[in-house]
Amino acid sequence: MKEYVPFVLNSTIPDLLLALELGIFAHPDPLFPYPAAYVNGLLKYLGPVGGEVSMTLMFNTVAFALSAQCYCIIYRYAMLMDDSWFFKKIVKKSSWCIVLAGKACASIGVGALIHTLSLEGDVSLYS
Repeated sequence: MKEYVPFVLNSTIPDLLLALELGIFAHPDPLFPYPAAYVNGLLKYLGPVGGEVSMTLMFNTVAFALSAQCYCIIYRYAMLMDDSWFFKKIVKKSSWCIVLAGKACASIGVGALIHTLSLEGDVSLYS
């Protein structure tokens, strides 16, 4: 059962980060019917950079939560298999390092992509 603790943490931490990001840091107010939102949380004090940071955090935490759920499903599948070779492979520290390195590379890529796609200057509805 001690092998399950990292999987529970891998699922719980992104969920907590997403709740913090949506509830405190970004607190987005949707602007219907437009596909946009007004950042009304703590990140609004960063100015135009706050929107980029908010979107980067949102994409990363959602991607982390989805990848954690997929990895937990793989864990459950490995537990139910007759052979234990696959289970022994996925609970190794090296496999966790590979997963975390992949998440870090994806996070850097998302941040760079959002920075290149962002609008120039101060875009504000209430100026």
